[in-house]
Order: sequence, then C-alpha cells, then structure tokens
Amino acid sequence: MAICITEISSFFGGIPFSFCWNLLHHASPSQCISVDYACFRPPPNCRIPKSSLVEHAHHMPSMNDKSVDFMARMLDRSGLSDQTYLPAASHYIPPSRNMNEARSEAEHVIFSTIDDLLAKTCTSPEEIDILITNCTIFNPTPCFVDMIINEYRLRGDIRVMQISGMGCSAGLISVDAAKNLLQLSQGVQMLLWFLQRS
Repeated sequence: MAICITEISSFFGGIPFSFCWNLLHHASPSQCISVDYACFRPPPNCRIPKSSLVEHAHHMPSMNDKSVDFMARMLDRSGLSDQTYLPAASHYIPPSRNMNEARSEAEHVIFSTIDDLLAKTCTSPEEIDILITNCTIFNPTPCFVDMIINEYRLRGDIRVMQISGMGCSAGLISVDAAKNLLQLSQGVQMLLWFLQRS
C-alpha cells in the first residue's frame, strides 16, 4: 500500500517549498516506511529579498508608514532570509490577490509535485485507489480532489476525502484518516496531499 504526502508551507501567502513522501504499508497494520519523496521548489523568479518586500509595501495604498515599519521589524525577527519565495502574484505592485491567481498558484504546486512523485515512483495515475486532500485555508470550487481527478483522469471508482477549514489540526486528521483507510484496505495505492499555510 502506498501513500503520498505533500506539504506546502507558505509565508505571507507564498510557497517556499513542498515535498512528497511515498510510504509503503508493510505487514504490520501500524507500520509505514518512507520509500521515496519529491520536492517542489518555486522557480527562481519567485525569490524575493526582504528589502524588496518592504519596498513593495511602501507602494501599497493600504499600507501606511507605521504598517510598513512594523512589517520590516517583523521580517527582521521572523527568520526569513533573502532566499524566501513568494508566488508570482505577490511580486506585482499592488499584489494581485484574487481567486484566479490563488487557483493558478495551487495548480502549479499540486500538479508539479504530484507529477514528480509519480515519475519517481513509476506509478500510473490509474493505479491510485484512494485520494485524500487537505487544505487549511484555501478551499476553491471545484475542490482540490476534483482538480486532481480531472488533471490526472483518475478512475471513476476512486475513493476520495477532502478535509478543509480545520487549521493545522487538519494535517493530523488527514494522516489518521489515511492510516485507518490503509488498515482497512489491503493492497491499495493512496495519494494523500496537504496544503499548509503558515
């Protein structure tokens, strides 16, 4: 039984990294071991130094000098480096924050990470029996499950679960749901995908 976990961590709406693990379920019902992984790294044009973030903030109509100063102090104390990545929409002045940009960002991360994992594990999308997705904040329509099923033309009898709006606890709930499904279903392939915003 295989399970893929993708975690995406974001700062200020950005996506610095994501990764997939392919886990294999062994004879013991409670045992899963990592056998492969895939990492998402945004393109270099999404890297933005802290000084550019502060400069962009000066040009935003919603930010006054006090807000920009607070943001600069927060950036200095946050531990973020000048190698931080933000989505392309955040590089515009003012930032382009709308549903289309958010969906485009999500699709880019979802599909490139899953493509990488499927290629590394030589797994065909038709082999996936169970799909679980988890997102703490962004919950578009159609949902992530539908986006993945349509993109990869997954089978019509695939079992799906979408978990959203539960904050950081949704990750633990998803892992527990995956564990329970793997214990109940022998010989299945599972894709478990996370979107975690920090």
